[in-house]
Amino acid sequence: DYPTENITITNCRFSSASAAIKFTEGNSRLVQHVVISNCAIFDCNRGITLQIATGGTVRDVVFSNITMDLHRFDWFWAGDGNAFNVEIHRTSEWNKEPLKPGEPGPGLIKDVIFHDIIVHCQGTSKIEGHTERPLEGISFENIKFFISSDPKAPYDTTTSAMIFRRVKNLKLRNIEVHWDQPGYDKWQSALQVEDVDSLQLDGFSGSSGSPDQSVPAVFLTRVKNANVDNSIAPEGTNVFLKIAGADSRDIHLFGNDFHQAKVPYLLDPDVKSDNVTALDNFMPAK
Repeated sequence: DYPTENITITNCRFSSASAAIKFTEGNSRLVQHVVISNCAIFDCNRGITLQIATGGTVRDVVFSNITMDLHRFDWFWAGDGNAFNVEIHRTSEWNKEPLKPGEPGPGLIKDVIFHDIIVHCQGTSKIEGHTERPLEGISFENIKFFISSDPKAPYDTTTSAMIFRRVKNLKLRNIEVHWDQPGYDKWQSALQVEDVDSLQLDGFSGSSGSPDQSVPAVFLTRVKNANVDNSIAPEGTNVFLKIAGADSRDIHLFGNDFHQAKVPYLLDPDVKSDNVTALDNFMPAK
């Protein structure tokens, strides 16, 4: 009946066949005011996971100054070599059962900051809110991703490097994504952002995992109130940014270096051109 609060974890080394740091799905109360810093995560199947399946709340949490070296373990362990996992479910959804009378609604995860983190991983990081309760106030800043595929691993499910779904107020600053060799033919975008209201993407650098297939480095779908600023399309980029979804609007592209991209940005036919404004971007030579 009491909250879990005012916790600090620092100067630790974590190793696990599952998640190194986990906020459990069984939380039905409140977890708040938590700081985890100066830690090394290695030989793990998953880095950091925040899950809610019983109606609880997680808020005011900071993860900082962390390194991760992750790889896949057997399929029955939670995770697939991914760095971040954030998700909200109802209990029935978690258990794959019909909705029960009196079941609590989806919980809340808000005001969580990840910054100054270096990741070597083999899986897709998914940060997803609920259709009834989006994540709120999520920030990733100064993150370096190095993604690889291990042909000897028991399986590979990697698509995009980071997938964000159903978030309100999402800040992504100074994120780099590097795709190591050997590659995997299912690799997609570096950043995939869907159903987000209020996005700040600032200082991103990276390409897609499959540039030869015209997969965009950054893929925005049904995103509104977004700023994409000061980002760099590296050499060899085919499509840097793609915007889709009739609900996408109020998107501003300012001060980006697109000059090495074949296609700086691309709008799907269902996106109205006047919903996207581009100003002072360094464009490819004609």
